[in-house]
Amino acid sequence: MFELIKDPAEVERLAEKRADENIKFREFLKWRLDWSDERLDALIHEGVSEQIDCTACANCCRAQGVGIDDTDIER
Repeated sequence: MFELIKDPAEVERLAEKRADENIKFREFLKWRLDWSDERLDALIHEGVSEQIDCTACANCCRAQGVGIDDTDIER
C-alpha cells in the first residue's frame, strides 16, 4: 500500500502538481469503468477516512461538501 499524506499543505501542493494526472484518473474511473460520483467518493472515503482524524484538521470541509454517516457523528 502507500503512506497517506496527512499534512493539508502537502496534499494541496501535490494536488496542484499532479492536477492533470488526477483529472485523467478520475475520468478513467468514471467513464471507462462507468462509476458514479457516489461510488468513487465512497471508495475514497473508505480508504482514507479510517486513517485521518478529521477533528484535527477539518480542511476538507472548507473546500468541498463532505458527507458524514452515523459512525462519523458518533466519533
